[in-house]
Amino acid sequence: MEGRCAVETWAEFGCAASTCTAKVVFTVGAEVLLCAGSDEVHVFSVQEKKLTAVLRCPGPVGDLVQSDDKQLLYVACDSGVYSVNLPSLLPRTPDALADDSSRAAVLEISSDRLAVGEEGVCSVLLVGAGLLTLSQRDALWWLTLYKVPVSGQSPASSYEKLTELSVPVVSAGLHADTEGDQKRLGRRPVLICVHSSDEPPPSSSSALSSSSQDGHYRLEPVLFKLLFGVDAALVKSPIILCGLPDGRLCFFPLRLPGLRVRVLHSLEQPVVLIGTSVVTETDVGGPQCLVAVGALGRVVLVRTGEGRPDLGGKVAGFTEGCVSGPVVCGCVDRERLYYSTGSDLLALDLPGGPAERAGPGRGDAVDHGEDTSTKTAAAALQSSVSLNVCRVIALAEPTHNTAGAVELVGLSARGRLQRITLPNGGEDTGLPRLPSAQVGQRVRDLLAAIGDVCERASVLKSNIQSKNQILRHLNQVLNISFLLLDNKNSGEQLPVQEKPIRCRAVTRWSRLLQKDSLNLTCVLENSSPYGLDRGWRFSVTVFPLSYSNAAGVEKSSRTFSFPFLHLHPGETLEVSLPLAAAGDT
Repeated sequence: MEGRCAVETWAEFGCAASTCTAKVVFTVGAEVLLCAGSDEVHVFSVQEKKLTAVLRCPGPVGDLVQSDDKQLLYVACDSGVYSVNLPSLLPRTPDALADDSSRAAVLEISSDRLAVGEEGVCSVLLVGAGLLTLSQRDALWWLTLYKVPVSGQSPASSYEKLTELSVPVVSAGLHADTEGDQKRLGRRPVLICVHSSDEPPPSSSSALSSSSQDGHYRLEPVLFKLLFGVDAALVKSPIILCGLPDGRLCFFPLRLPGLRVRVLHSLEQPVVLIGTSVVTETDVGGPQCLVAVGALGRVVLVRTGEGRPDLGGKVAGFTEGCVSGPVVCGCVDRERLYYSTGSDLLALDLPGGPAERAGPGRGDAVDHGEDTSTKTAAAALQSSVSLNVCRVIALAEPTHNTAGAVELVGLSARGRLQRITLPNGGEDTGLPRLPSAQVGQRVRDLLAAIGDVCERASVLKSNIQSKNQILRHLNQVLNISFLLLDNKNSGEQLPVQEKPIRCRAVTRWSRLLQKDSLNLTCVLENSSPYGLDRGWRFSVTVFPLSYSNAAGVEKSSRTFSFPFLHLHPGETLEVSLPLAAAGDT
């Protein structure tokens, strides 16, 4: 792919977005739904090019999904899943549409819209007449399927729990920087549904479509059977596939008795993306490749490969490789993978053809056997092409315009909703053809990115200098402590004149205001190579040589303390203390 992308900024929300929970859902020709990690969901009208609604939720939004008829929006928060009727929010009358000055409708999501009262929900998915939630509680991942009520029934009580499965949490795979991130597990788990392409499509979408807007993907029948078993293929059961933050790809069929969760593969790093792609131009039978991408750049391609003839001849082949990471978000469009590293948006043509070799089968289970990746596939995964779009942290599923060019809708780290039109492969795109306004915007984005890098470098430099200063001060304190304690620990006592830090004291009578008093003069000499700074104190304790033996009278002492400002090497500090006045006992 050559040339530059055309980037059109649709809206600016003026706030930094979270790379862990940001999500964009694009309804073709209608609305864009997005959450940026806060407690708000924004509804943007593509036709009107403006924000039409803002949903304020009870807490930070973890995930959202729209029903097939686009009437209901399910929003997952910490306290549960809320159901919102979108048509009741959006203006549909001609007067409202003509009023460009009308503000976006703001709706406070209250508890009466709570559909599922389940805490810690990370991901949601609609499967037919069921609502599937994924949550983490008590060191377990919980996959819970609820029955969605028919239209007209009352809300929360009518969401009946149908089944619930659990998977142990593996904490070694979590990549959380703060305590809050650890609580939310740092990254949203990926939750999708895979159908066999010979199954009738659940909606009006094409049966050969490699992806859809609502997390449903189709896979050609042979690979579907090899991956998920003969029983699931015979009953044409949808497969729930989950990518966890610890890297595991887990699945279970919905329509088989005795449900249990099984592990398909492990990326050994947080899963960012799961999708399907086409590996041959004919695309016979549907997409022939399952694609999984990890946060650190690991890519796994699962395709049908040639196995031993005595075991049926066909096995599932796993090809592993790496792309330049980290991977913040991504999507798959037929034979191409689009992914963002946070600093750049890249495109990768996925290698075609079947996997060359895979391990022997083992019943209906998947046997990975020996490594099926080839040098050709590994090299192909290293040939990503930069699209020259920076700071994208969330992508919707790709679409195509009337000219056949791929269009991506994304959210930037600065809260900008953008439409990214890729150069058409059939055009001569050797030279950039961006309008001057978009060139200026591109330059501003690059300058902003450079400014952010400089700011982070300045903060890092200040932190290093501060830590170095602390280490130097600590080293000096230890050295002075060793000098003071050296004589006490050793058997020999150095003469006072040879001690690097020494004190001498004299007493003398003085007369002030016709009154005689006894004073103690102490002189501290610093002959060491270290200065005595703030934090050090010169303390003198005075004990009387004689005291009363009367009952109840204890021996008394007085301590005088003098803080240092800065006593340089070779300097002295002199202090005078009043001990007693004439006539005192």
